[in-house]
Parts: sequence; C-alpha cells; structure tokens
Amino acid sequence: MPVSLIPSFLLYALVCEISPGPVNLYALSAGVRCQRRQLGGYILGTLSGFFVVMAVSVALTLTLGELLQRYVGVLSYVGAAYILYLAYGILRSQEEGTAAAGAPTFRTGFLLQTSNIKTFLFCVTTLSAYVLPYTRSPAALLLCGAALPLSGLLCTLVWLLAGSALQGFLSRCRRLFNIAMAAVLALCAVQLMWQ
Repeated sequence: MPVSLIPSFLLYALVCEISPGPVNLYALSAGVRCQRRQLGGYILGTLSGFFVVMAVSVALTLTLGELLQRYVGVLSYVGAAYILYLAYGILRSQEEGTAAAGAPTFRTGFLLQTSNIKTFLFCVTTLSAYVLPYTRSPAALLLCGAALPLSGLLCTLVWLLAGSALQGFLSRCRRLFNIAMAAVLALCAVQLMWQ
C-alpha cells in the first residue's frame, strides 16, 4: 500500500471498527452488567474470532474472488440468528449483575465475532481495497492480518470500558437499558438479513 493511502486506511479502519455493531453493542451491555474481571474470556474470544475471520478472508480473497459474494447471504442469516439469540439473552437478564445471560465467555465472543458479517465484509473490503491492489506479499497480508484484529480489540475495549463506566449510572434503569440493547441488537440482525 502506498504511504499516501495510510491515513485513509487508518481512518477507514477506525470508523469501521469503532462503529456500533453486534460485537461492540454486546461489549457495551456486558460492561454494564458484569465486573471487569469477568470479561477476559469474552475479550479473548472476540480477538480469536477476529483472527480466524481475517485468516479466512485472506484465503478466500486470494483464491475465490467473486465466488465469495455468493456466500455472504448465508453468513448474514447465520450471524443474524446468533445476534437475535444474544438479544434474547440480554432482554431476559435479571436486575442483578449476575444475569440470566451470564458473564460473557470466550465462546460467546468467538461465536459472535465469527458469525458477524460486518467483520467478514470489513476484512474482505480492507484486503481488496488497501492491500491486494498493491501487493500479494505474504508478509504484507500477515501484517494486515495481525494489525486489524488488534485494532478491533482496542475498539471493543472502548465499548466495554464505556459500559463499565456507565454501570453505576445505569444500575437504576438496568431493565430499560437491557430492553434498549436487545432492541438495537435485533435491529442489527434485521439489517443483516435485508442486505
């Protein structure tokens, strides 16, 4: 990638990764209802899931190209179903910090990240627009494949910490917050199915 594209690439990556999506919204909800020490598994799960999605995206982008577009619809429905499941878990969570949804686990973070079509499309678009037109070097692909999940992790941590910071404030209206978060996640799922 030419040096002149780096600012554009960094801005694109920041906007895509910090914007509200299923992983970030669930992180906000988890930050509100759980203690920080309970979130380590979720954080590792989302990071691991992002690395898997990035690796698959690199392989598919290099080998399949246009055929990849055919499977985006199927992935959208799988991701939407899992997001609806999480929204349901948030909605039925109890008033206390130990909710029916429970503390998010490695599995929750991993499944949410790997079923998130936003992450998949972000990875494929980034590779197609910023890396592959300029090089097919394994080193460049590995660098991008390592940098994007790490920057995605930082953005997810921002949402988790925001949830933790708001925990005291939202404790008085936890049920309303849970309803709002479940509704926003459900809207994300509907949006995935209509793309």
